[in-house]
Order: sequence, then structure tokens, then C-alpha cells
Amino acid sequence: MTKVSKCSLKVVYTTVDKLLKAEALAMKAVSLKHVSCVNIHPNVTSIYSWKGAIEKGEEVSLMFKVTDSHLNQFLKWLDLHHPYDDPSVLVYDVEAVNLSSSSLSA
Repeated sequence: MTKVSKCSLKVVYTTVDKLLKAEALAMKAVSLKHVSCVNIHPNVTSIYSWKGAIEKGEEVSLMFKVTDSHLNQFLKWLDLHHPYDDPSVLVYDVEAVNLSSSSLSA
């Protein structure tokens, strides 16, 4: 059985409109060491209210894994580099992490 431990890790979730944009955002965030890892999920159907109308569109979701110590700096960076004018960005607390996962130190 894998050991788990409490951690100071967050998952930041957002969406973009194109896979290439998601990959570019993820590569830059990891290369700058803002985050340790990014999971990209293409072909997400989103239904949302925008400017008074109900919209439906295909998007790509991203889940950034980031430590508490890097969170504020990463969120500022994401605000500047996100391709949407008004992106939805959600931050989730992580309760525990697999201790054998060495890639979680950004």
C-alpha cells in the first residue's frame, strides 16, 4: 500500500479553448517552475452563462499542481498569460499526496 501524507499542495483548475494553447501554458508554467505538473484534458464540453445567454462550447481543461509557497506567484502569472479575458480559475486544497511522487516539488 502506498503511504500518503498531508501536504501543502493545491490544484488549480482552468479551461482554455484550444489544445495548443493548453500545452503552451502548461509547458511555460512547468519550465518556469511555477508548478510541478499539469494534467491536460481535451474535449471538455462546457455550458455556461455569458453576457446574458446560455452558451455551449468545447474546451480543454488544465489541472496545475502547485505548492502553497508558489501559489500566489503562479496565480499572478496565470492572470497575465491566460488566453481568456475573464477566465474561471478554481483553487482546490489537496488533503494528502502519494509520498513516492517525487515530481511534486516545484
